[in-house]
Amino acid sequence: MGEWREIPELLKLPRMEIAIWLATFLLTVFADLTVAVEAGMILAVLVFIKKVTQTTYSLGGNRRVRPRRACSHPTAQSNSRLRRYL
Repeated sequence: MGEWREIPELLKLPRMEIAIWLATFLLTVFADLTVAVEAGMILAVLVFIKKVTQTTYSLGGNRRVRPRRACSHPTAQSNSRLRRYL
């Protein structure tokens, strides 16, 4: 888990990460080390997934798409379905 002198540095982390550390620490003290590490890993993965989903976005969402001009090139006409999504 770390040394006692590292605790002030850990308290500078974001609140969610402090909560994960504290839960893992308490489970280590009051339960089995294996259970504590598993719970800490699961909580950390869930927080990671939450952070990733907040920072990514879908290209097909609510963005406005401007109409494209018609092109006479044969390749562009055959790829008209693809061009709608670009």
